[in-house]
Amino acid sequence: MQVRKASFCAGAAWAVVLASSAATWAADRGRGVIGEPVAEDVPAWSMFRADHPRSDLFILNGRVTRVYGQAFSSGETPEASALGFLGLYSDVFGVEAADLVPGGLIGDNLATVPVMYLPDEDRYRFTLLSYRQVKDDLPVFRADVRLLIRNEADYPLVLVSSGLRDLGGFTVTRDALAGLDVESAFQSARNAHPELTGVLAFEPVIWAGVEDMRVQPALALQLLVDNGRVNQEGYAKRLLLVDALTGAVLFDEDQIRHIDVTGSVSGMATPTGVGADICGDEIPFVMPYARVLVQGGNTAFADAAGNFVIPHGGNTPVTVESGVRGRWFRVRYSNGADAAVLTQQVTPPGPAHFMHNAANNNASIRAEVNAYVQSNIVRDFALAQNPNYPTINNQQEFRVNVNLSSTCNAFYDGGSINFYAAGGGCANTAFDTVVHHEYGHHLVQVGGSGQDAYGEGMGDVMGVLITDNPVLAYGFQNNCNNGIRNANNNIQYPCSGPIHSCGQLISGCVWSTRDELLQTNPNTYLEILSRLAVNSILMHTGGGIAPDITIDYLTLDDTDGDIGNGTPHYNEIAAGFGEHNMDAPPLELLSFSYPDGVPTSLTPNVATTFEVRIDDLAGELDENSPRLNYRVDGGGFTAVGLNNLGGRVFEATLPGVACGSTVEFFLSAMTTGGGSDRDPQGGNHRAGAGQVVVFTDNFQTNQGWTVQNENLEDGPWTRGVPVNGGRGDPPADFDGSGSCYVTDNVAGNSDVDGGPTRLLSPTLDLSAPGEYVLSYARWFNNDDRDIDRLTVELSNNNGSTWTTVESVGHFDGWVQRTVNVADFVTPTAQVRIRFSATDNPNDSVTEAGVDAVSINRFVCSEVDCGLISQLKTTCRDGSFKLKGVVKSTLPGGTQLTLTLDGSDSQNVVTNSRGKAKAIWTGVSGGSHTICVDECPAVCGTTSCNP
Repeated sequence: MQVRKASFCAGAAWAVVLASSAATWAADRGRGVIGEPVAEDVPAWSMFRADHPRSDLFILNGRVTRVYGQAFSSGETPEASALGFLGLYSDVFGVEAADLVPGGLIGDNLATVPVMYLPDEDRYRFTLLSYRQVKDDLPVFRADVRLLIRNEADYPLVLVSSGLRDLGGFTVTRDALAGLDVESAFQSARNAHPELTGVLAFEPVIWAGVEDMRVQPALALQLLVDNGRVNQEGYAKRLLLVDALTGAVLFDEDQIRHIDVTGSVSGMATPTGVGADICGDEIPFVMPYARVLVQGGNTAFADAAGNFVIPHGGNTPVTVESGVRGRWFRVRYSNGADAAVLTQQVTPPGPAHFMHNAANNNASIRAEVNAYVQSNIVRDFALAQNPNYPTINNQQEFRVNVNLSSTCNAFYDGGSINFYAAGGGCANTAFDTVVHHEYGHHLVQVGGSGQDAYGEGMGDVMGVLITDNPVLAYGFQNNCNNGIRNANNNIQYPCSGPIHSCGQLISGCVWSTRDELLQTNPNTYLEILSRLAVNSILMHTGGGIAPDITIDYLTLDDTDGDIGNGTPHYNEIAAGFGEHNMDAPPLELLSFSYPDGVPTSLTPNVATTFEVRIDDLAGELDENSPRLNYRVDGGGFTAVGLNNLGGRVFEATLPGVACGSTVEFFLSAMTTGGGSDRDPQGGNHRAGAGQVVVFTDNFQTNQGWTVQNENLEDGPWTRGVPVNGGRGDPPADFDGSGSCYVTDNVAGNSDVDGGPTRLLSPTLDLSAPGEYVLSYARWFNNDDRDIDRLTVELSNNNGSTWTTVESVGHFDGWVQRTVNVADFVTPTAQVRIRFSATDNPNDSVTEAGVDAVSINRFVCSEVDCGLISQLKTTCRDGSFKLKGVVKSTLPGGTQLTLTLDGSDSQNVVTNSRGKAKAIWTGVSGGSHTICVDECPAVCGTTSCNP
């Protein structure tokens, strides 16, 4: 075996050991019909939809490939917005946030790419952040996630494109890595392709499938191999993945991207303005960015108009040289020889005017100029849509090979574009749309996408948009009235034919959208569509074509961070892609809002009313149509009408239900055009009967938490907005309020050293009857996963003794936990919570965070709340003595709990006349609210004044 441009150390052939939880991996994590929400299958999906009812997930064969809709994350920087989402929702994709590292498949592992350049404003609409998936420090093959963030205040995240793979419990051991053997892997590759002679590059990776494959993960060697015939006819170059355990070839991809002619393509005859060289007379073209030099002197490059200035001193005659070569492209032959070079004797300052192919009597020379001119045209076209398009914006002397000795083809091999000589019934293939197509493969490659049908289709799209003609390659087969493919087609999703044929699915969508835009935007249709098409490449992963591409176009087109209410060209994109069964997500026709909030706590056995406002978005409300749809404890839904209060405000009424029951509900309405909408979009609102909020803290204010440090060198708990220091600390808080508690909340080289550092809650009174549920969000990063822990504990004796709730030993990102207090300690009036983080011994990067702490009490008494006639609240001015008096027809001896301002509770008992009283002294000035815990809707408010 010949290994070129790489070296390796051989080990035992395939004797390796892998650690994997087959049962965990094999569990199907939810399969959805293409594009349909499957809220019940995967808890993480349901949680996201509940948190973001105006956003949704695109599910393709059981995998989430897009998250889209109204903005679903924000932050002080694009990175903070992206990491905040990944910390909360990486499990939507079946991965851990710790296994995502900056970088990706775009360009040269670019982590940040600007998207959608707005020339009139000289700015970009979006920033695209990419994160690669790794496991045990190895890359997962072609797995990354891309997050599209609007460049505006709070950096809203509006689209996530995922190629991530769910690995289940798969891990890689040190023994497995030590056993990798490149020699044996290459022999497996040669068994499949005997013509291969050498390894260009190799890398250990984790194989978990691509596209919609569902395969068991495996350690593999990725090999880039060829047959040594670089830039020659018959050149072979392949990418293979070989299983480290068995030697089986897991993945085999041809790196040569041909235009294969598989049959005739018919179409309407059009004027022959473009096509092969046989289809029209040649005319002068400028050669932009061409390289010129004074022999023995300086070199310069022409500008976009072909004009150049070579710095030179003196006025002695010199020889000036110009080849078919420029700053960005270099035209050569398969044997490595440069294209024809012209020279002139010039006396400075000249001028020297070169006309390549002036005689126009040699097809080979004509191909040189055609290839050079069209390569620059397609590159300039792409950069006009995104001046910072990865790689090509500064890639110099990209190889263009012409007049290869075979006929009727052209190809891209990952490092050059290649064109064949005339013959065999075909013209010389170095001409307009063929060049555009092959360079389109390069745009797809450096854009981080796979090739296959998508690469073929987007190659065609480049030619279609540049020429504004649906036919690709007029004259390819010596017939100037026909080409070889046509974007004006009726190919439908899904397509299962050859990749060149199925590639026409995406070119068909683009052309159909072009026809729609032509009607509504006759002066700018190409500008609009070209910008969307080129930038959409950066959002795509894999080589397939599916309706999630439609979501990409809509999100790029959107101007307000919410595609649900439409985009400037929603109708045209939806119609164009819809003609090919690539349907757009439906518009949100109506907007639902709740002036007093959505009820989450219900008084047992008492009906609950609340207001809902319904405004027009993409539709007009039929005011007779709004309905409340509810079900109790998972039963069937019941639909009831709403009471119209006027001004698009309606009153909805939930029925009284037994204490401890859960009511799920959603609002629905029709438009005057016959459309329908609902809220929430992807799930239901939920409310519990008998739930009382005892304590809640989002850490925006100081509610009495204290910090105790033991043997701590650095990194105490601090309340504030996370600074995102980049060393395992949370980039943003959990609940979006802004602040949380974080260890060592400073930028740079900071984390917990020694410890523990302990965060203690104020003393909480949980003595009233009922079931207490504690909820909190925690973050913990321990980079080497040693003995360091984040420990969560409860005490019911004001901290004299502690009981462990959980001990977290590695990074999970933000994780929300909910536990029953009584499972750990008996609720008393002296309950405290404690969070302790440690790095002892001091040998790890350790950071912790806590946010969104709350305790709710579920009270299921037999109190008939309808018998309470009044809760009277009074405050004696000057003395700040506050009194709450319940008047009712409840039986004497009924126990009630009265709570002041949601936290200070007193237990009272009704007398024989149904009356009960609670008094608080020394309260602060201002407004106060007293509620009956057993009947949360029974409240009274008063003010205490000096």
